[in-house]
This record gives sequence, C-alpha cells and structure tokens, in this order.
Amino acid sequence: MKVSEALGRDKQKRIGAKRLQQVPSLVACDQLLDMEEPVSGFVQESGSYSNRNWTDLVVELSRFSSVKVLECDFSAARFEEVAFVNCDFANSSFDCPRWKSVDFEKTRLTGASFAEGVFERCQFKETKADLSSFRYTKITKCDFVNCNLREIDFQGAEMAEVRFRNCDLGGAQFSHAKFSQVDLRSSNIRGIGFSLSGLKGLIVDPMQCETFARQLGLQVDSVIVDG
Repeated sequence: MKVSEALGRDKQKRIGAKRLQQVPSLVACDQLLDMEEPVSGFVQESGSYSNRNWTDLVVELSRFSSVKVLECDFSAARFEEVAFVNCDFANSSFDCPRWKSVDFEKTRLTGASFAEGVFERCQFKETKADLSSFRYTKITKCDFVNCNLREIDFQGAEMAEVRFRNCDLGGAQFSHAKFSQVDLRSSNIRGIGFSLSGLKGLIVDPMQCETFARQLGLQVDSVIVDG
C-alpha cells in the first residue's frame, strides 16, 4: 500500500474519532425504532436486544459499546462513520447493507449474515466472525486484523485493496470470489475453499503458496541436481 494511502486512512480515523467525541448521547437503541430520519450522534454504552426489526435503518457518526443485539434484522440498513466496540451481533441479519468507514473492534459476528452488502474503508479488529456469511459482498479498502474468521463464507465476493493480518481463515470459503490486491500474508488459510481461476489478485507468502499447491494436489519438493 502506498504511503499516501496509509496516511489517508489514518487521517480519516482521526477525523472520525474527533467527530464521535463531539456528538451527544442518546438513551437506548429502542429509540431507533421511532426515528424516521437518519440517526446521527447516537452513543450507547450497554444494552441487550433480541428479535428486533431495524430494516432500512440509517446510522451515522455514532458509537456502540458493549451492546448485545442477537437475531435481529438490519436488512438494507446503512452505517457510516460508526464504531462498534465489544458488541455482540451473533446470528443477526444484515443482508444488503451499506457500510462506510465503520470500525468493528472486539465484536462478535458469529453466524451473522452480511450477504450482498457493500463495505468501504471499514476495519475489523480482534473480531470474531466465524461461520458468518459475506456472500456476494463488495469489499473495498478494508482491513481485518487479528480476527477469527474460521469457516466464513466469502463466496462470490468482490474484494479490492483488502488486508487480512494475523487472521484465522481456516475453512473459509472463497469460491468464485474476485480479488484485486487482497493480502493474505501472515494469516492461516488451511482448508480454505477457492476457485482455481480466481486466485489472480491475491498476495500470499511462500508458505501459503505451498498450502494452495497441496490443495491442488501438487507435490512441492526441493530441486535435485544430478552429478
């Protein structure tokens, strides 16, 4: 990644953090149900919700910390400049959402569905998204850092400038996915599913090359020189 791009991402995060410090605090997520206009400046430090319908919700410049939202429906929702810290969205539905400049930190997304969603400039840090579905998503300029992504489903996804750093992608599914500058180096990719024609655009390290070769049935060995 270019230095200018890295500085751009850092500047964007600083601006987002500054804005979040300036927004007022609301009382509870239940208020979201009664808001017809986009929700802006929403801050919540705790709470637990289940089986709620928040479809078509629009949230911006907000922060959620230690909030548990289980088996809820956020289909077609849109989030921009939002931070989720130590939250739990297990088995919730986010089908067809739009996410821009959203941070997930130490958050549980196990079994959640983000199918056909659009992610731009998002960061997943120390987040558990095993068994979740990102089928047919479009993911651009996003980072996954120290995440548990075991058996995650990226089938048919389109990824560009995406980095996986020290993530566990064991058993992940990438069949029919399309890649452009997708960096898997330092992450565990054992047992991942992929299409042979779809490996173009991946950045891998030498050990990961061997992993791909073994899955293709190739034998990797040292060169023997006679004489």
